Amino acid sequence: MKKLQSMAVLILLLAVTGCGGGAIAPRQATGSAAPAVTAPPSDAANAPAASAAPVLPSVPASPSPEPSPSPAVSAKPQAQPSAKPSGTSGQDNKQLWAKIDKALQDEDYETIAALVKAVSNPDEDLKAMYLFAQYNIYGQDGDDAKSVQALYQIPDDYQGRHADLIAYWKYVHKSFEAGKTDNITFDEFKEKYYKPGKSAE
Repeated sequence: MKKLQSMAVLILLLAVTGCGGGAIAPRQATGSAAPAVTAPPSDAANAPAASAAPVLPSVPASPSPEPSPSPAVSAKPQAQPSAKPSGTSGQDNKQLWAKIDKALQDEDYETIAALVKAVSNPDEDLKAMYLFAQYNIYGQDGDDAKSVQALYQIPDDYQGRHADLIAYWKYVHKSFEAGKTDNITFDEFKEKYYKPGKSAE
């Protein structure tokens, strides 16, 4: 009995100490994958992400000063050639006055006014004849106020064409306004009162 207990103790000791090859190391399970080796995190991964460079707000380019527009120079209108006679050229002037003198002789004052109005730049003589024609036209229409007004628009010192005739009619009107009733002819007026260079008194 003691032998049996001694044998059991011996076997137990052998098992504990591993002597005699009694203890077999456990096999690893077939087909089990080797544990993956996890690479240590690199410094780069652990490093905090580099902050992006701050984006500076774009500064709008200062607008280049535009040149102030120069005032537009309006083109001068070119004078268009007028179809009207100027009344100052030699031959045309002679023909014009021949027509005016003929109309004056015929007492055709409407024609005189129309001839002068057709001239682009009437001279002093033509202006005087136009007013004299208006004096007679208004008088024939019975508008005495406009008639006398047209006559008195002719300067008293007018010494152009037919100045004696204009002075005569001014004298007649002034005499009538002064209460004189005596009639005087054109020839009598020229002989007694008319003096070139002076107004009719």
